[in-house]
Amino acid sequence: MNDTHHALDQLSIAVAATRRLVHGIRPDQWDKPTPCIDWNVRDLVGHLVGGSRRFADTLTTGTPPPAQPRRPPASVLTDDPIVDFDQASDALLAAFARPGKLTEMVPSPFGTVPAAIVLQLRIVEHLVHGWDLAQATGQALEVPPGLAEHALAFSREYVGNVPPDRNPFGPAQPVSRDAPPVDVLVALLGRPLPDSAESSKDRA
Repeated sequence: MNDTHHALDQLSIAVAATRRLVHGIRPDQWDKPTPCIDWNVRDLVGHLVGGSRRFADTLTTGTPPPAQPRRPPASVLTDDPIVDFDQASDALLAAFARPGKLTEMVPSPFGTVPAAIVLQLRIVEHLVHGWDLAQATGQALEVPPGLAEHALAFSREYVGNVPPDRNPFGPAQPVSRDAPPVDVLVALLGRPLPDSAESSKDRA
């Protein structure tokens, strides 16, 4: 398997893990708070949907992604947010899978970068916000430890290169040495970890 196929498979796994959580949201959970301050579950899903749509469009058209709207993230959703998530995720995966796409340079909020970097950012986005959804809805985020470790290594290198005025992450939080890789990832990106109970479930 070449690096391109491997990267696409990693994104597919990350999207699938978050998709399972979105499909598992109960009707009474959409207004529940999440670890993302000021965002409830519906807002968090809207944020993921909006991001997938913007980057799918950028990868397809080559135009810079528009700035995130100041209105609530949930405003991008229809009456069926699960379908919205599925359609946006499928569009993102299809855009990255276009022949030669990962070798191209594409515009992003952080400047023009290789599409492969944008793909890694979307993996991190799905893992971190998948963790958020798992916390908010009492579900388990199920990802292979190797994928979480890869996203963690990427994030450690990437976060240090983000200009302070463009850094969307909070300060790194403490985490135990034996924490699962996903927990280490979310703590690195500013999520305080619960004091008790496992917050994620890693599977090979």
